[in-house]
Amino acid sequence: MKFHRPIQALLIVILLALAACSLAQPTDTRYNDWLSSAVPATLTAMAQNPVVAPTGTPLPTPTETATPVLSSLSVVYSQNGSIWIWMEGGQPKRLSTGTVDERPRVSDDGKLVVFKRGNELWTVNADGTNLHVVIRETYLRGSLPSGSTQIQPDAYAWAPNSHTFFFTTAADTPTPDGVGFYDMLNLFRVDVDANDFGKVFEKGYGGIPYFSPDGKTLALAQGHIIFLANTDGSNLHQGMAFDPFGYPDGGEIIPTLVPLPDSSGFRVIIPAWEYLGDPSGKAKLWNIPVQGKPSMISTSPESWPIAGALSPNGNAFVYAVFSTNGNDISQKDCLHRQGGGPEICLDQAPACSFVNWLPDSQRYICADQKPLSDRIYYLGNIDSNNRSQIVGGDSLTWVDDNHYL
Repeated sequence: MKFHRPIQALLIVILLALAACSLAQPTDTRYNDWLSSAVPATLTAMAQNPVVAPTGTPLPTPTETATPVLSSLSVVYSQNGSIWIWMEGGQPKRLSTGTVDERPRVSDDGKLVVFKRGNELWTVNADGTNLHVVIRETYLRGSLPSGSTQIQPDAYAWAPNSHTFFFTTAADTPTPDGVGFYDMLNLFRVDVDANDFGKVFEKGYGGIPYFSPDGKTLALAQGHIIFLANTDGSNLHQGMAFDPFGYPDGGEIIPTLVPLPDSSGFRVIIPAWEYLGDPSGKAKLWNIPVQGKPSMISTSPESWPIAGALSPNGNAFVYAVFSTNGNDISQKDCLHRQGGGPEICLDQAPACSFVNWLPDSQRYICADQKPLSDRIYYLGNIDSNNRSQIVGGDSLTWVDDNHYL
């Protein structure tokens, strides 16, 4: 049995325009790592290898929600086992009273929050009303594979412009170290407004869900293949197949996808197999169009992409270069972009490690290796090796090109 381990940075869904801090006037923005998701501003207004997949009950088209224009920032987070929301200009509000509630995700209009409680999924309105379970463990146990005793929701995400979210499940399996969970690579869908839910794709035909910004195309990532489909579950087909890559123990890693802003496709970095054990391979940047065949558009000098490496526009990514001196191993992070240009490595003063990209895909944040309480953050530009110090915190998330939490 191979375990599937997604390379994913903290999922942040942004919804809006005004924020708490800016580059022009930095203030202390220290937040704990409970920050889970924030809400945006303005939403960005294949016919190849068809797959015949077993499906569950046919589902209706998701209920669409009008795209809002918000005037304040909202953030949902988990703290001490409960779900909270903070709205700019107000005080934090507790949305749930659980002790194990975690991983909240907010719909892009800021009105609904889904979160995991034990082996179930719950939703609550952003004003704290209508807290209820939407996916019970008893329902999930109908998909429990032979030999497993537990099943739980795994990856989940809201579809754009809707109150519909998609999720996968994970089941337990014995391992040499005890019991672990593996993603079953299926797919379920829940339309909260219509109180309708069901299985979209059976085990092996789903995957970690990603959406085109227009909400029409669904990409499903696995450790060796990426499927594309319409968000109503129709037209499932192979977007791209690739050699699996992962750890020397055989565990596959599921790559992270980046939807292109114009909804024409997705970008993905595919390292060489066993890139943690054999750094001689090269990482490749691929374009997966909604219509047409995938194409490789760039290759990096090394095969070690790091978490959150791919820029929001899919045109640049960060990779790590390792060197040894006796028993000591050092790492430097370097920026690579499609179409050439000098490689920018972050080992030059002030030396730092990559943290994340700004939404403009031109600038980035890096940090030194001091303890969190003393850590210094820097703002850099992909066109030069100059960096300037900014105020940071334990978790730093960008709301738009000039504001961050």
